[in-house]
Amino acid sequence: DGSVAALLVAIPLVLVLLALTVVFSWGYWAWWPRRHNGQTLAMRWFGLRVVRLDEGPAATSQLTLRWLLLLVDAMFFGLVGLIAMLVSSAHQRIGDELARTIVVRDAG
Repeated sequence: DGSVAALLVAIPLVLVLLALTVVFSWGYWAWWPRRHNGQTLAMRWFGLRVVRLDEGPAATSQLTLRWLLLLVDAMFFGLVGLIAMLVSSAHQRIGDELARTIVVRDAG
């Protein structure tokens, strides 16, 4: 109704929803892969996983950096990430380049 009371309810609600979105997003893209062999659910379906450049398990900090840079890679409907993968010798998106990770086929 545009009243101050409605605004005082709406602002905290929006902030809580935003915070929950960030937490769930980080959970899927960083926390879950750290505990599941470098794989999100979709990566498991496609037989892929994220590893360090030396092919060891990616650290939570590396996965968090990849997650943060997903915003950059997804710009212009994913075109930024696609171009980065096409020009990278290891086919890495910007998040992988900066986090020093790579996506590989899962051997098992």
